Amino acid sequence: MQASSAVSHKLGDRVQHPTKPEWGVGQVVTVQPATQDGRPCQRLQIRFDRAGMKTITTAFVELRPVADHHASPNGLVEDEPNLAEALVSLPEPATDPFGTPASRLRATLDLYRHTDDGPGLIGWATAMTALPDPLAHFSRHELEDRFARWRVLRDTHLAKVCADARSLDVPELQAIIAGAPAPARDALKRVYRRR
Repeated sequence: MQASSAVSHKLGDRVQHPTKPEWGVGQVVTVQPATQDGRPCQRLQIRFDRAGMKTITTAFVELRPVADHHASPNGLVEDEPNLAEALVSLPEPATDPFGTPASRLRATLDLYRHTDDGPGLIGWATAMTALPDPLAHFSRHELEDRFARWRVLRDTHLAKVCADARSLDVPELQAIIAGAPAPARDALKRVYRRR
């Protein structure tokens, strides 16, 4: 699937990857014009706060621009959405009603990469809130509680997405499942065992 290349990025732009919020905010450090399948796009090198340097082609990823924000004294961005709610919601790619059943299934299965062990819990909270240090805002107990609630939401959503995925052809479905994390494949077995 190709991303829209309507946005033209320039040096110094601050952006966020739409499906990798755990990378944090990135700054464009090089811009090269490119062509993908006959369509103009850009090849960008971006230095992300928590992922380092990444090369991204806008033919496949529509980066989100990030406006400069003013931090509050505790280091949090003042115009952040309700962070507690962000921890008990699913990201848009998994729930987008305009997305294809295949894209929603892929995005939902990808959520199973998150675990509730120490580093996994912090990675999950960072991905959900884009905070560089979620423990500066939440206690470990609060994160564990919200992860447990989020896990139930994720598992319930997987069952709905699987019902929509019945329209996919078998090879496409097999490819999606093969690319899913092992915990996602286990969750799929549980969903289909209940039917």
